[in-house]
Amino acid sequence: MNTLEIYIERALTMLEKWLPRSKEELQKHYKEHPEDCDGMWKDDFYYCLFSWKEKQAERIILLVYDNDIVIADLSAMHCPIDTLMHDVTFYDAMSFESDWMYLEHYILSSLLFPKRAYPDFSSPIQNCEGEALLFSNAYVTRTYRNRKIFTNMESMTRSFALRKTTGLSRLASIFSLDPDVACYGPDTQDEPYIYCYEKDEPVRGMNAKIAEKIGYEPLKLEETEHHEEDDGTKLWFAVHMEKTIIL
Repeated sequence: MNTLEIYIERALTMLEKWLPRSKEELQKHYKEHPEDCDGMWKDDFYYCLFSWKEKQAERIILLVYDNDIVIADLSAMHCPIDTLMHDVTFYDAMSFESDWMYLEHYILSSLLFPKRAYPDFSSPIQNCEGEALLFSNAYVTRTYRNRKIFTNMESMTRSFALRKTTGLSRLASIFSLDPDVACYGPDTQDEPYIYCYEKDEPVRGMNAKIAEKIGYEPLKLEETEHHEEDDGTKLWFAVHMEKTIIL
C-alpha cells in the first residue's frame, strides 16, 4: 500500500462503527475513485482526507497524524448550492444532525438569496451555480496548536470541495465559532461538556480572530445581553464567500 492507502486504512479502522459502508467497501471505492480522497505531508504531519456520498451531498473527513497518532480532525458536508437551496432531504439531514448544522444551512441560504423565504423548496432559483461547504467540527489537540494545522485543514478541505470544478467557481463556506470538544486523545474529559459563558466566550472571540486571518467574516446571529439563564451557544459563526477561476 502507498502512504495514502495506509493512513486511510488506519482512519477507517478508527471510525469503523460510524461508517456508512464497510471499511473494505470504502477502501475499494477509493482505489477505484482516487478523486474522492487525498493526502499530504505538511510540517512532518500527514493530512488524510476522504469522503463518501450522503444522498445529494458528500461527507468529508480529514484526520491529521503525527506518525500513528491522530492530533487533529475535521468534518464537513459539501454539496452544490443548488442542493442547498432546493433539496428538502438535505435540509432535513442538516436539521437532524445538530442545531449548529441547521443554522449553518439557514445562514448560507439567507446570505446567498436574502429575498427568498426560508425554508422554501417549492419554486426554483436561478443562478444557483457553485458549491457549499458546511463544517460540522474542527479540533486540534492543545499541545499541537499554533502550528497552522487548522489553517491547513481548512484550506485542504476547500480545495477538495472544488476538485471537480473548472472555470469560474463560487464556494460558500461556514463554520461555528463555538469551542469544539475533544472526543479522542489527551484532551478528552470524562465529564460531559457544559457550556460556560465566562470560559467559552473568550474562546469564541479567539476563534473569530483566527477566522478573520484566513479570510472569513465572523457573524453573530443576534446581539443580546448575557443573561444567567441563557447558555449563549449557537450564536457565532464565520462565513467565507469566494469566486475562483480554476483552469
